[in-house]
Amino acid sequence: MQKRSYCHNPGSFPLVPYTLGDLLDIAADCWGDNEAIISVYEKQHLTYEEVHDKVTKLAAGLLHLGLKPGDRVGIWSYNCVQWYITYMAIAKAGLITVTLNPESEPPELLYCLKKVQVKALVCAERRDSESCYDLVSKIIPELSSCQSSDVEFHSAEIPSLTSLIIMSDQKFPGAYRLQDIVAFATPESLKRSEEVQKMVQPDEGCLIIFSSGTTGKQKGALLNHHSIINNAVDYVRRLNLSKATKHRFCLSTQFCHISASCCSVIPALHIGGAVVIPGYKYDPIELLKAVKAEKCTAMLSLPSLYTKMVNAVKEDPELASDSFEVCVLGGANASPSQLHDVLKYIRAARVVSIYGMTEIGPMAFQTLSTDSLEKISSTTGCVLEHVEAKVVDSEGRMVPMGTPGEIWIRGCGNMMCYWGEEDKTLEAKTATGWIKTGDMFILQEDGYGKVVGRLKDMIKRENINIFPIDIENILLKHPGVLEVQAFGVPDPNVGEEMFVYILPKKDFKLEEQDIRKFCEGKIAKFKIPRYIRVTDEFPRTGTGKPQKFQLRQRALHELGLQDISFQK
Repeated sequence: MQKRSYCHNPGSFPLVPYTLGDLLDIAADCWGDNEAIISVYEKQHLTYEEVHDKVTKLAAGLLHLGLKPGDRVGIWSYNCVQWYITYMAIAKAGLITVTLNPESEPPELLYCLKKVQVKALVCAERRDSESCYDLVSKIIPELSSCQSSDVEFHSAEIPSLTSLIIMSDQKFPGAYRLQDIVAFATPESLKRSEEVQKMVQPDEGCLIIFSSGTTGKQKGALLNHHSIINNAVDYVRRLNLSKATKHRFCLSTQFCHISASCCSVIPALHIGGAVVIPGYKYDPIELLKAVKAEKCTAMLSLPSLYTKMVNAVKEDPELASDSFEVCVLGGANASPSQLHDVLKYIRAARVVSIYGMTEIGPMAFQTLSTDSLEKISSTTGCVLEHVEAKVVDSEGRMVPMGTPGEIWIRGCGNMMCYWGEEDKTLEAKTATGWIKTGDMFILQEDGYGKVVGRLKDMIKRENINIFPIDIENILLKHPGVLEVQAFGVPDPNVGEEMFVYILPKKDFKLEEQDIRKFCEGKIAKFKIPRYIRVTDEFPRTGTGKPQKFQLRQRALHELGLQDISFQK
């Protein structure tokens, strides 16, 4: 009998029955004097004891507003200390944090707020040069009729929304200041908050993260305390970061993304480490300066963001630091040259590769500290503890080990649902608890795996399946290629042809014929892209992931074709 593509890691450590509030209580008890959050641009350093005090008061204030466990509270702000405090306070009060991308425009914000029926919105005072209050007023016009002393409004567009809270010392009509909410923390409200926290269960939802939009319309994935806390346990163990060392996790993405809110904040809580905010948004030079100044030891980021850091160090070697114990690469495949660059220029002692997605809480595969660089660059690692993985065909049947198929995940990190979208939930999550990732994957006998493409991105040319990632990996070996995005476009003769967009390295001029010549002898002739375009930038999500669906639409428009992806 052929061995089926299935792997289960039962775990060597038991799952823990904690909530985020519990985890903060434990961290404050164990490492009260350790720094918990550091904001370089805000010049703030807070210990776990200080964070615990602020979070406890804010949680009591939120409940005093009339919010009840299970209510959704949105946070719309760039990275700052108040984001971190608010996130922890919402969880401690038994409420659900809704992370909102600070780059979202009012119509996008309106969509998210309505989708999950947000009850209270906490937002920054400004977004660059724009007033966040003015931006919110575009979707809540009723604010314009509020008096300066008003703190209540009724929104026709968002009936669920009853409170607007601004991270500001300035008063705005119809809105509270965050400090006003903290002031509600009386002995009575603090006692009630403590009682509420005792009732919060690990299996209850605590976080809604909207999909990044790489494939179209956003969906709000609901995660519970149990999933994000336990998923982080094995992740931080595999990073080999000791509790005896005061580790510092540097942020390269916004808190609204799971890589920051779950893969940095929660691991830090587990080991008494600090989260370091370099700036209010990503800037490779400011980030490198922060790493050096604060002696950051760990970071998770996209390969493309590491590349920007590498380029900055090449231009100014003084930006390099020797403090990184580990750099984690996820969100996209990293080429061997990218890993070598991180080791050489970022001076990381180790690199780690991970695979996951928001819906699985978020990690399922991760390389080990003992793995070779070849294994780190060619696989996504092996299954994390308390996770099952299987690779299936189009009918959901397991394929033989080593055969490509769709990877399904079942484990402690799996999402509860897509909020308010039962049909989408049923499409993504089976009745037996498996999350369908949509990723084409090969599972190996040793438990390691590798992504070979997205199921919907697979190209069928004359009934031959072609995985774009294979071609992307070949082209990334070209000395002048920085990034590649490959996908299929309709063709009346062969079904689909391959179209690639290439982002060249700085000061490197690429021509279409150079790419074709490079491909010769490396891949079959039918796999050589028919359409090759060199561009100076890719459309990206807030985390920096290329938006392939937008590139495809651009290509279809150029070729005068219609999208047939719905037929796949």
